[in-house]
Amino acid sequence: MEPARLTTTPKGGQPSLKEGVLDFAETVAQSLGAIAPSVTPALTIPLIYRLVGPATWLAFLLATLGVACLWSCCLPFASRLKDSGSLYRFVSEGLGQKAGVATGWMLSFGYLGAVASLCSGVPLCLESFVGESRNFWQNQVQAQWVVSFTALLAAWFMSSRNVQFSIRSLLASELFSLACMALVLVQVIRAAPGPLPLEKFWEPTQTNRLGSGVMLAVLAFAGFESAASLAVEAKRPQQSIPWAMGVSLFSVGAFFLFASYALVLGFSLQKSLPSDSTIPLVGLARHLGLGSLQPVLLCGPLVSSFAGSIACFNAASRLYYAMALDGWLPRCLTHVHRKHVIPDRALGLGGLLVLSGLSFGFVVGGNSWSLFEWFALLSGYGFVAAYLGVSLAALRVRTGGRGRGLSKRMVQAFAVVFVAGVLWGNVFPLELGSERWGALLTFLGALGTGWGGSLLFRRSMGKRVVGFSNQGGASP
Repeated sequence: MEPARLTTTPKGGQPSLKEGVLDFAETVAQSLGAIAPSVTPALTIPLIYRLVGPATWLAFLLATLGVACLWSCCLPFASRLKDSGSLYRFVSEGLGQKAGVATGWMLSFGYLGAVASLCSGVPLCLESFVGESRNFWQNQVQAQWVVSFTALLAAWFMSSRNVQFSIRSLLASELFSLACMALVLVQVIRAAPGPLPLEKFWEPTQTNRLGSGVMLAVLAFAGFESAASLAVEAKRPQQSIPWAMGVSLFSVGAFFLFASYALVLGFSLQKSLPSDSTIPLVGLARHLGLGSLQPVLLCGPLVSSFAGSIACFNAASRLYYAMALDGWLPRCLTHVHRKHVIPDRALGLGGLLVLSGLSFGFVVGGNSWSLFEWFALLSGYGFVAAYLGVSLAALRVRTGGRGRGLSKRMVQAFAVVFVAGVLWGNVFPLELGSERWGALLTFLGALGTGWGGSLLFRRSMGKRVVGFSNQGGASP
């Protein structure tokens, strides 16, 4: 039996999302923007280098292969479904609606946590411009909050325009940031006295922490699936969405490998990572005599943070819109702006949640760096838990015909084990009172509140949900 199709048109004559307005490049831009690849060389790669040293490239290679297996788990769903909701839809078909709702909340925490983390990171980039007056940023929490709030408001405003405008804005921003970052990386390679011998890219003494490096590298790909959130607005979604996820995944993976090579080459010339800047890449550029490139370098992560926030707002708003259409959230969230044709109230909910989280973090004494790390942990829990759900759903659902071949089952089973390992590495070891412990408790509490609230809301409304069941038919 074919799965029951969920209508994307709200009741009561309200306007619905505009169908088929995004071409393939714009669909790819959604996934590319959500990944925010220019932020990784600035902040993530140095963290991985501290763990595994010259084997940083290997961590990204293994992460790319693992996420590629996860992509294969999304293909059976993305090639058939045409509705907004992304992994929420996928898991609802494979594991049932309640599991789908839980996945929807996990994914929303991933997107909104990423927005909060990216906006918290903006003062970190600006801090490098301050130079010797760094203590001003570290001691003026109010100034950090104003800068983060301004970045949040700008990203939310761009997301509130029509979808073509917001997607084209983030595409232009991301291409500019990648060009800036690539220019700096090429100059780092040119400034080095020569290429490192191949044996220098592998230190067996540090491979015991390779798993932790792979875990961080996987999180650098978070958001690659977000193109599926625009399935209604994309042209030929059953063809463009799977390819958009794949193109963004492998192109970003190649960029990360190139960046790993350049930074390993640069860091190997120093006895330790540069400590004269919040962003190690800025300190490296100074040590290599590339200080004139500092403005170009900082434009990369700054503009990429802006583009990533827009993309995550786009994805989160479509996710809440889809859950509201199914009756798991208040019906008012299905409202579509008549001029811009975007789910404005769902977008407003996402902006309000991020603003509340950032404000609370600064009020209780957090600074930009601590909030950047804390929201990154929260976002990581959301993304990885949602990825585990979709990989399990892919193992359970059948795609028709004579069933899937053994090779597909093996790839999907490997994806389950791989993602479960990444989730385990994100959770353990736990230390009472640590940031990881606090982020995990917050994630579990928010997940229980959101999921339980949706179940209670659905029961109190007493409506039938027109959606997917694991048997492919409409379920109550």
